[in-house]
Amino acid sequence: MEREKIAITTNVLQTVVMVIAVAAVMMEMGRKDQMLDTTVKAVSDLRDIATDLTRTQVSLTASAETMRNQIEDLDDRLDRLEGSN
Repeated sequence: MEREKIAITTNVLQTVVMVIAVAAVMMEMGRKDQMLDTTVKAVSDLRDIATDLTRTQVSLTASAETMRNQIEDLDDRLDRLEGSN
């Protein structure tokens, strides 16, 4: 009878340990999934920021080019005015 109690107790303890181990593995997987989700979101935000910065840089470059062309045009017009006097 004593052996049966020990065997039952051992089986119950093994089952409890297995349940705890499975729960720990599931929690760890959940943590890793959460970390992956957070990383994916951060990378997506970073990609959006880089895209916006690129668009801004292109826009500024185009604006600078336009301004330079306008200044050169004004300079040419001033040169012509000075030459006609």
